[in-house]
Amino acid sequence: MMILIDLVIETVLLTLFWRFGYAEEIYYYFWGNVVVIVMMLIEIEAFKLINGGYRIAEKEKDEILFIHSLSTLICLPLIYLELSLIDYHILKLQPLIVLACAQLIWALLFSRFADHYFRTHHGSMKLFYVGAANEEVLEELNQRSSRYQIISSFKAEEIDANRLKEADGVLAEQLEESERRRLNRLCYVQGKAWYEHPPLEGLMLMNGEMMCVGDLMLNHQKGTKNDRMKRCFDIGVSLILLFVTSPILLITAILIKVEDGGAVFYKQERYSLDEKIISILKFRSMREDAEADGIARLCSENDQRLTKIGKVIRRCRIDELPQLINVLKGEMSLVGPRPERPEIAERRKQELPEFAYRTKVKAGLTGYAQVMGKYSTSTENKLRFDLVYIQQQSMMFDLLILTKTLCAVLEPKRSK
Repeated sequence: MMILIDLVIETVLLTLFWRFGYAEEIYYYFWGNVVVIVMMLIEIEAFKLINGGYRIAEKEKDEILFIHSLSTLICLPLIYLELSLIDYHILKLQPLIVLACAQLIWALLFSRFADHYFRTHHGSMKLFYVGAANEEVLEELNQRSSRYQIISSFKAEEIDANRLKEADGVLAEQLEESERRRLNRLCYVQGKAWYEHPPLEGLMLMNGEMMCVGDLMLNHQKGTKNDRMKRCFDIGVSLILLFVTSPILLITAILIKVEDGGAVFYKQERYSLDEKIISILKFRSMREDAEADGIARLCSENDQRLTKIGKVIRRCRIDELPQLINVLKGEMSLVGPRPERPEIAERRKQELPEFAYRTKVKAGLTGYAQVMGKYSTSTENKLRFDLVYIQQQSMMFDLLILTKTLCAVLEPKRSK
């Protein structure tokens, strides 16, 4: 329903924008006008869909507002450029500014209406938490109390058919297989929701592709492979990004040099495909003596080693842009698990043996863990996203992650 309402309003706004803004400058017959309006609508709505702008059961109203507003701020300049290219000259800006203001107002109204609609017609999902306590999971759900509420915590054996009637569903964490099957069956019989925080050791099996061989159903685990199309895609997009971001790269380099006179770039050894050690290139964001003792330390919040410029470029991820050179050299890919420092990776593998699986593919400039999690998301939960990506990687999945990256970079809570 929410999608339909938004489509109707956006269609009206774009039709008015085209009719009274540019239709007289760029003249088309009826179906030509329809094609232009539909083209603009597809661009705007695709961005919202990819970034979860209609997932009102999961996202708070401010998150929905952010996605819809960002859709306007990113897509409208692209639409303006496309229309200018169609007419071979720079068009007037006034209609575009009016449309942007109207869409931002509608984004505010839509986010509030969608949130009110969900609260009125659905309300928060009341869940039983069953299994080993995980503070990170509980904290994340508590921050979304308008969507999910943990009403009680139980041991698996304490849940029976009568007790389950008191909740809307179950959130399971690290259950014995026999109890997991029993509770899952109870939820299925009663029509209750089933949520599970999957264990690392079973995650890859859960993300296989179902296929049929004759009348036999199989769970297909795809092996990793050297994809030439992915390599061509990496080269093409990296060249475009280097060209588009060249002003940002130049300004950043000047500011770093002016601040303390030190080196602009910083090289760091990281693991990539098959644990091959590569030297990634970054803009220097810390003092040059940040690791004078030779001990590798992750950057923390309010880290005193950060320079003034470093704080800004890390928050906006600008410090990572020079790694486009690593992508062009074939050492990295645009999308993949983020490369880890060898000494830190070895420590992680001692804690989480599945961490070694991340190097089954090339390290990436961005990744599924980066667009779905926050900077502070635990290593274990980031690893879950990386393992899902390794199992499900495809060209379309890469495009999805690249599109979501811009939203993730600009969203304030992602840098926390």
